[in-house]
Amino acid sequence: AEEVVDRYTSLADQFGARIEALMVWEFVATYGWAALPPLSPPHPELDERLDKLVTEVLGADRPEGMILRVVEGSAAGCIVAESKDAQLVVVGTED
Repeated sequence: AEEVVDRYTSLADQFGARIEALMVWEFVATYGWAALPPLSPPHPELDERLDKLVTEVLGADRPEGMILRVVEGSAAGCIVAESKDAQLVVVGTED
């Protein structure tokens, strides 16, 4: 994963492109027997988790102007919507 991130941060730097790290989460209301109300933004724990993940991979080499965002919705739908003007999309998962 680090090699992939290094490659694409280098490309972004060469082309003057902005990097945006997007974490998508989906509230599944039908999980289990009890229905829980959806969480309402903001979700500071998810913001902190995304920041930690990016820091673990990039360390002090985080590109200037990099944007970190957490959005709610289906992963596929959010990625398509958020990347409509992107020049390149790199998709990964947190295991």
